[in-house]
Amino acid sequence: MRGRVWGTDSPMIRNPPVPVSQGVREDVVVRQLNEGACRTYLVGSAATRDAALVDPVLASVERYLQTLSEGQWQLRWVIDTHTHADHLSGCRLLAERTGAECAMHRKAGARHVSARLTDGSTLDIGGLVLEAIETPGHTKDSLTLKVPGRVLTGDWLFVGGAGRTDLPGGDPGEHWDSLARIVPSLDDSTVVLPGHDYSGRTDSVLGEERRTNAHLRERSRDEYVAWLSATAEPTPAWMIETLRANNAGALDPTLRIAPTEGASVCAVGPVPRVPQVSVDEVKRRLDSLGPAAQLLLDVRQPEEYAGELGHVPGAFLVPLPELRARLRSCAAPGSPTS
Repeated sequence: MRGRVWGTDSPMIRNPPVPVSQGVREDVVVRQLNEGACRTYLVGSAATRDAALVDPVLASVERYLQTLSEGQWQLRWVIDTHTHADHLSGCRLLAERTGAECAMHRKAGARHVSARLTDGSTLDIGGLVLEAIETPGHTKDSLTLKVPGRVLTGDWLFVGGAGRTDLPGGDPGEHWDSLARIVPSLDDSTVVLPGHDYSGRTDSVLGEERRTNAHLRERSRDEYVAWLSATAEPTPAWMIETLRANNAGALDPTLRIAPTEGASVCAVGPVPRVPQVSVDEVKRRLDSLGPAAQLLLDVRQPEEYAGELGHVPGAFLVPLPELRARLRSCAAPGSPTS
């Protein structure tokens, strides 16, 4: 079953959509249910106890069912913000166990989806309206979900980052387009609830992300595409297998495809195999070297190098997309460049 597309003729549609600028409402419950980097959200009406689960993980379905039972929640919707490559979705199993409907983007390949969402589609959760926003870039079928005062961004936007654009269906140009179209329409006070976080952060506000998130710094579309393309990597075979399993609607909670470190590979930026060095450690290492042996590259964009966060004195600015071409000119005397 390919499912239906929710349009304005659906009895579940309520127009106009609830604006984010109304602020967070006390009668709206939003809870994050997972430990670790993957985020699953319960969104519900405190008055009616109707609820939706967003981005559930297959291995945790029994725990979600227990949470729903203990809170006397009636599950109405199970929603995936996109087709996940890093973990198996619990969307189909939860729908089959509870009778809830499974909703995804209209371009999603999953055959078990019963409601296919377009830009501006809304879902009724006991009188609470949840609005879908098409935000392609991480994948072709990426959605952001808007509830009063909050946005559940999936892998479109993280706290301090964003999802990769080099996985199947990803496109850095489309990601720039989504950011340019959607971010200006949201208030600075909007709470950002990401689909992943690898540093233990739970949320942010959009004003802070505008100020500090490198993906939201002013740059042209071409510059943005070049920046992300410079860090593109091949997709691991296990992620391709995970995508296929999610499109087929995996039902076995004991199935394991991802390696232990798998959850971290959807983020743009450092992953576990890249060692992290503190500022104090950088200073210690530089102080231990003679000036002739020091070479510190800053691979950010020029506006970041000169911006409010500053740069390490003596650092040589080489934007990452230019690094390969300028490698020899960067080398310290006597250093190998091959």
